[in-house]
Amino acid sequence: MENKTIFFNVLDHIKQYVITKINIVYLKSLHKVFDALANLISNAILLIVFVFFLFFLSISLALFLGKILKELYWGFALVSACYMLLFACLYLFRKQMLEQKINNHLVKKFFEKQPDNE
Repeated sequence: MENKTIFFNVLDHIKQYVITKINIVYLKSLHKVFDALANLISNAILLIVFVFFLFFLSISLALFLGKILKELYWGFALVSACYMLLFACLYLFRKQMLEQKINNHLVKKFFEKQPDNE
């Protein structure tokens, strides 16, 4: 009879251990998801600020170049041509320049070792 209770006690401990391990994996996964979400939101905010900066800088540069070239539309055309050239380069080399680096960064972030005390 005593062996039976020991067996059931051990079985209960094993069940609790498995449940605890599942909860730990769930919480670590949740932690990684929230880290990624926080990173995404902070990068989105930085991107928005940078886009506003670039927008106003582009307008200023176009107005300045238009004044130098004596026609405003030439300044805007020149700035637009620079952006079109940048877009073409990024489009042609997106695999080497963007996709591989982003993929490697995401894989590194996902498999990043977390401290045990968290």
